[in-house]
Amino acid sequence: MDIGLPRTGYANIAKEISRSLGYNYAFATEFIELGPIVHKQKIHKSVYLGLHGNAILSKFPIVSAEVLSLPECYDWFGEELKSRSPLEHVRVASAKTVFEQRILTEVRRGTRNALIAKIKLPNNEFVTIVSTHLEDRCFPSGRLKQMKVLLAKLRNITGPLVIGGDFNTSTTDTAPTSFRKEIIKRLKDPNFIARQAAFAAIPGLPIASGVGTIIVSKLLQYKDPTYPSIPVIFPNNERPLFLYMEDFRFADGEMFDFGGDPNRSFGKAGYLSNSNERVSKGFEQTFEFTEPRFIAYFKLDWFFVKPYQGRFKPYNGQTLKVLNESYPEKISDHNPITVDISL
Repeated sequence: MDIGLPRTGYANIAKEISRSLGYNYAFATEFIELGPIVHKQKIHKSVYLGLHGNAILSKFPIVSAEVLSLPECYDWFGEELKSRSPLEHVRVASAKTVFEQRILTEVRRGTRNALIAKIKLPNNEFVTIVSTHLEDRCFPSGRLKQMKVLLAKLRNITGPLVIGGDFNTSTTDTAPTSFRKEIIKRLKDPNFIARQAAFAAIPGLPIASGVGTIIVSKLLQYKDPTYPSIPVIFPNNERPLFLYMEDFRFADGEMFDFGGDPNRSFGKAGYLSNSNERVSKGFEQTFEFTEPRFIAYFKLDWFFVKPYQGRFKPYNGQTLKVLNESYPEKISDHNPITVDISL
């Protein structure tokens, strides 16, 4: 959500939506956006605040709210101000040519966080709602580290709990790159090293197998970052985050609902389909490039629901792609998602 940014008319978006619905809201600033200033855009200084963050809107009273800062995986100020390397220029040009996606530097101050709110229901019970935004400009291991910190904070919360937000589960790292970074990335990747060792006897095969692995891995993980990881051959580095959440047990003994019951799923039944819409291959995407070219579809946004004593179970998880595209300009660059909770 934005407050005082030119791209959203300098409005306080969370406040305006909550006012139109008659809801309560809580907002947590994640970043102070400096891009419009750095890129010398025309701005109205009297109303420019540059705030971007997470929000929770509720029909019922928000009795408490707190902000948890997540581990920093990327320096949005220092790194974005650096000059781009030749390899990064190639990536930017490729994104514009192939996917019609323009990559601009996003200079900002701040860090990723989670907004944690306690909501009082009409029957005087409480439910904990968490809105979070994991880092996209880091490797999957960085997002897993952030999730571990968040769940450690939530472990002792009793009662039903819902985590929602943009988890940036693209299975990759979108931070600016360089030749040095790409080399180090491969030297630290045990799957890459194992492939080189396994095929070293045949000239050219290590490179060919590496390219083939990347292509097949992306096809397997197409809209499905939860796809089982096959080390060396078809690794999925995003998978550990889902396994960690699936196995996580709260202090009250409850766990997240990873089920996929046909009578509780909006689309295809399967892993996590109680709370997120599945399709024939993976999940209904929540983000796609302007010109996707078949492969640039991603499931980035998620709901994870912790029931309590057999109640508050999730069902009917949906991705509202049609709604998002029913306006001349999309509501958001991400398709909204919803889930129903049985009270």
